[in-house]
Amino acid sequence: MKQIILMGTGIFVLLITTLILISLQGRQIRQTKLDNGVTELMEAYMEQSYYNREIKTQSDETCQQWFQTNLQERISEEGEYDVKVLNRDMSIGLLSLAVVERYHHVTGSEGSISIEKTILQEEEQKQTYRWISFSIPMELANQYRIPTLVERYTLSVGESLNCPKAPDLDGLRFCYWKENATGSEFKNEEINELTVGLDSREFVAVYE
Repeated sequence: MKQIILMGTGIFVLLITTLILISLQGRQIRQTKLDNGVTELMEAYMEQSYYNREIKTQSDETCQQWFQTNLQERISEEGEYDVKVLNRDMSIGLLSLAVVERYHHVTGSEGSISIEKTILQEEEQKQTYRWISFSIPMELANQYRIPTLVERYTLSVGESLNCPKAPDLDGLRFCYWKENATGSEFKNEEINELTVGLDSREFVAVYE
């Protein structure tokens, strides 16, 4: 009887230890994803602000909502995001954010991670580099449980584009890339023939 109790206690301790290790590993993975996601989105936001006058004059609340929505799409996790603008001066290319992600551990308990990050866009970068992104529609990303973003490049004016491979989705066939701003349709080889111009560009994969 004593051996059974000891064995049961050992199994219980092992189970608890395993759950703790899984939670810690999950937290570290989430922290890395949050750090990378916030960095990429801040760079994209500052790049867009250089060409879009409306972004420069929008309120901090609108900026916060933009980041909350895009973090949800970019990280593709069942978490909730609180974004606070700490400092924002579009005239000099300065943006500072505090982001908190709230989520649930595998044990069901609540957890949270946070990050504070500041970005100051260099004048040379604002003048010579453009942001080119390739993504899939959010509804397909949610359906197939994959990230919305396929690839994002920061290229200098005059460089050639490198078209990424669209994800293979069961039951669907990739047709072409559609540019958000113009609605123009491009095949992979047509994108590879393009060169980076004065504007940042966004392409979305179209399936049927």
